[in-house]
Amino acid sequence: MVTQPMARVSLPSVVVVHYVDPVCPWGLGVERVVDELKGIYRDRLGVEYRVCVAVDDIDQWMQRYGFDSKSIVDFHKKISSLMGVSFDPEFIFKIGLNTSRPACRALKAAQRQGEPKASKYFRRMLKAFLIDVRPYNQDNIFAIAREAGLDDQKLSRDVNSKSVEEELNKDMEEREKIGASFQDIVISTAEGRSERVSGIFQVDSIVEIIDRLLPGLHKYTQGARLGVGQ
Repeated sequence: MVTQPMARVSLPSVVVVHYVDPVCPWGLGVERVVDELKGIYRDRLGVEYRVCVAVDDIDQWMQRYGFDSKSIVDFHKKISSLMGVSFDPEFIFKIGLNTSRPACRALKAAQRQGEPKASKYFRRMLKAFLIDVRPYNQDNIFAIAREAGLDDQKLSRDVNSKSVEEELNKDMEEREKIGASFQDIVISTAEGRSERVSGIFQVDSIVEIIDRLLPGLHKYTQGARLGVGQ
């Protein structure tokens, strides 16, 4: 019997780890950067999402950071300008956000159906809640899942499972351990080098870091942006 050689698995040369919450506006800016990096590196770049709850209780969150109904809108306008991405600065009030945990659990459950679909789901939730200001409720969380091509029946079975909660907690523990924020990414190479990058929304700066971590990594002609919601 002749044994056929095993096919080699092609792993990305560099991986970007992104800490996300589907109703956190920092995700819009980081996703814009990720889109451009994908255009530059294509299959040499992998993206991994760690799902973390940004807001368990909106009133406690606003009190913790010293926000009121005016200052949170002003803050959102500032970060929109910083990121170069537009969203509704009053989205919190317009969508009726109390806690982001249901969307986070749904996204974590969606990852069981594959990262491509989960990534599409994440982008569509960002667009739906922050840009289109659709009401933030369970019906829309599942409607957006169907729009992203997910099996919503499987999602409904998984979303409230103990194992999904454990996976969500693991992601949150990892973020807390390294002290990352929602505007951070972690760049890691296949050789084990890594660097945490905070609040950089200029792609050229990220490319410089990748060049330093992995000199000589081939760059393709930059492709078109995917765009949030696609």
